[in-house]
Amino acid sequence: MKKPLLLIALWAVLLVQFGCSTLTPADDPVYLKLNDIEARLLRIEKVVQNESLIQLATDLQQLQADTQELRGEIETLKHDTETSADRQRELYVDVDRRLQALEQTQQRVAAIPPPPVAPVPSATAPAQQSAASAAAPP
Repeated sequence: MKKPLLLIALWAVLLVQFGCSTLTPADDPVYLKLNDIEARLLRIEKVVQNESLIQLATDLQQLQADTQELRGEIETLKHDTETSADRQRELYVDVDRRLQALEQTQQRVAAIPPPPVAPVPSATAPAQQSAASAAAPP
């Protein structure tokens, strides 16, 4: 009697394990829930990736704007430097020209002989001078 009961129990276990499931994987609630969770996870991953791409794009735009601003500042500084260099060159040429003119004037003055110094007349000299001037034709 034990044998038939054991055989029936074995058949029952086998039927429960393999034959009772009338649900296909597409109808199984656990399988459906797992697929739903997986789909949601994929959507969340796409959103996160898109947000990171959006953040990267925003950062890239900000860096490009900063680069353009710095290039503008560089151009301004370059122009200012060139203008200052030109002005400094003009001032140097002007100072050099003035110095040369002063040196030439000083050389001309040095080349002219000094005028003769007249003797200082004494007290008797006016009478002699007046006599000499009276004798000399005008």
